[in-house]
Amino acid sequence: MPVSGDTADRCTIDVTDATGSPTALSLAVCATTSPQRSLIGQEAAPPLDRNLARQYLERFASHPQLAGALMLLIDAFRDVAPNTGAADDGVISAVLSKRPDSKGPAQQLIYLWYISAFFLFDDKTKANVWVYGQPEHYEQALLWRVIDAHPPMTRGGPYGYWADTPSL
Repeated sequence: MPVSGDTADRCTIDVTDATGSPTALSLAVCATTSPQRSLIGQEAAPPLDRNLARQYLERFASHPQLAGALMLLIDAFRDVAPNTGAADDGVISAVLSKRPDSKGPAQQLIYLWYISAFFLFDDKTKANVWVYGQPEHYEQALLWRVIDAHPPMTRGGPYGYWADTPSL
């Protein structure tokens, strides 16, 4: 999935919409504000990393099982809450009620931000499996902020941090 432009357009990627037409999506609208921040419950949290948001958007848009679902989710939000800024619980409920087909993509977006993985059906195992991306994404998953811990199998601080008594 190509990333367009220079510094000004660093947060724009090209995706294909449901009709097969290329559509440029700006992360300022689609990834770090309204649907994405609201769905993952991060409206009041520190700003999300725009570069990570771009990478997640690219992962979502380029995954063979999810590419069409991304545009479906974005279109659902545009239908219910065009240009309203952040989507509160009422807007999210309206989106999911009016467009129930957006529930699956919304869940995948939540999984992506909190766990850094998609939960998808695997033809080989005939079951849903977690599909992870880059190891750096796993370390940046919101889950670790929520539970105030570091990811398992990763260091929790700089070398030697374990020698000091933890502060509570």
